[in-house]
Amino acid sequence: MTKEALELAQKVSIQIWSTYDDTYKYASGKIALCEAEGTDDPESIWFYWNQFDPNNQDKFFELVNQAPPGDGKDVLLDWLLNGVEEAFKKYCHLCGEYNVDIETHRCPDCGEVVR
Repeated sequence: MTKEALELAQKVSIQIWSTYDDTYKYASGKIALCEAEGTDDPESIWFYWNQFDPNNQDKFFELVNQAPPGDGKDVLLDWLLNGVEEAFKKYCHLCGEYNVDIETHRCPDCGEVVR
């Protein structure tokens, strides 16, 4: 994950939260979390993606797709179209780790078989 792609993910996340009512500072709190997360750690992409429910994940995808060329758009779209799906093949719902062996479908941490 490139810094430019993470910057786009952060920008899109803030754009989505900016549409929410901020009467009780919920949206501004989420925006502050996005700003604090930053764009230096490639694993930050999981923060930006997982903070949203499926409806907002759809909005996230659409906003990335509508972004102008460059600025990490292609990298982020590739991750959204391929990386997320591959990661969830490795996700263990029992212990919450992304380390399921793809061949055996077994989580090495808890032994759960994931299909």
